Amino acid sequence: MEVSPPEIESRKISFEVSLLSLSGIDGLGRKGLKALVKSFGGDLGAVWGASPDQLRAVLANSNVPSSGAIASLIEQDTKALIEKGHRKLEELASKRVYVVAPHNMPTKLRDIPDKPSWLFVQVDLDLLHNTPTIALVGTRKPSEQGLRATRVVARLLTATP
Repeated sequence: MEVSPPEIESRKISFEVSLLSLSGIDGLGRKGLKALVKSFGGDLGAVWGASPDQLRAVLANSNVPSSGAIASLIEQDTKALIEKGHRKLEELASKRVYVVAPHNMPTKLRDIPDKPSWLFVQVDLDLLHNTPTIALVGTRKPSEQGLRATRVVARLLTATP
């Protein structure tokens, strides 16, 4: 999706697109993303209208190395970053993987201490709010044995094949 600077200012960029856009920035990492989500809340799209000084302060307060360079990159490459975020969101959706923003978090997760800032899920999003749920959480780089074990556990826990 092509996004020009005036369009960025005239429309709201979603939490999901913003998260995926920002996650591609080298050096920002999970700590930096969490700092931005904490600072901007559910309106992570406001990052694109923030000044480099505001971004630098948020990131520096969370001890993110190279906070100045990251803030400058966000300002200078806004269009390319947002386009990349849209492409990534479409790619994930084609795999039925969705991003759950803080304002869409299931109540049971919203009410726990140290709640997640966002979730990636591979399920019908309505099921998160309307049925009993179980989450399988693991590493980003599972072994073959771990993948097999997870499949077995998932089959045992689900009512449908």
